Amino acid sequence: MGSRTTGTGTTGSGATGSGATGSGATGSAGEISPQEARLKKLRMRSWRRGMKEMDLILGPFSDTGLAALDPVALDLYERMLGENDQDLYLWVTGAKSAPDQFTALLTHIGGHVGIAPRPSAG
Repeated sequence: MGSRTTGTGTTGSGATGSGATGSGATGSAGEISPQEARLKKLRMRSWRRGMKEMDLILGPFSDTGLAALDPVALDLYERMLGENDQDLYLWVTGAKSAPDQFTALLTHIGGHVGIAPRPSAG
């Protein structure tokens, strides 16, 4: 008896069963852990930057490399997302020296997405 929807009428991954989605459903397959909720939030912030170049650097990294970071590195990543996109771009490309706290993480991100580190000028 499938009713079909087109356009934006249906969201989700095509799950069948009741119409319950997201929060409020206890013990359902749609419930996610706090860790997964955090990763989802960080992925969204990574893809929705103020600068397209940073979307294209942080978005793919968040999709494939973010889950491998330990909790301390995730905290650092989250703090890094609060930085200005123009600065982040210069840091990740090596055009400008990054703050010491972000250097290793930005090198990891750059390598993950294929940006070869350049010697910093400062």
